Amino acid sequence: EEEKHPWLQAEKNMLREFSSAGRGIFGICLGAQLMAEAFGGKAFPMDEWDIGWRPASLLEGAAAIMPLYWHSSSFTLPPKATATARGASGLILGMRRGFREVGYQFHTEIDEVRLEAVLNTLKPGMKGDIPSERELRADAIKFMGPLQNWYFQQLDRWLNSLSA
Repeated sequence: EEEKHPWLQAEKNMLREFSSAGRGIFGICLGAQLMAEAFGGKAFPMDEWDIGWRPASLLEGAAAIMPLYWHSSSFTLPPKATATARGASGLILGMRRGFREVGYQFHTEIDEVRLEAVLNTLKPGMKGDIPSERELRADAIKFMGPLQNWYFQQLDRWLNSLSA
């Protein structure tokens, strides 16, 4: 969507520069989509919004997690990338290129403040199987803590890879 948002190209250029310099990249949601495109994959619009606390299958030996999905686009895996998570639909939800470049389609960073911000973007008429605000809040009580623990483990792993 560079025609609507010209700054996206500059972001992808920056990601390629960071990669060439061996710097770390940790992309969340749009960040993961930009990573995919910067390195040869494709981001594409989905037919419906994917919103809610839903299972994600982790592909590198860990158990499934229940992250917050909040997107209407997805991406294909770029060359030299490994899928690290998939949703029930089979769409890629996570990828990495080595250990310094990591991206997740779901919202690993969610906390109480960010939850309020995303809930404020809920609009009537959004297409998809979208839980109510009440359901999203109830699920946050159950799933936010375990997701934050998993997220901090991923950040620790990523930060350790940068110092190696």
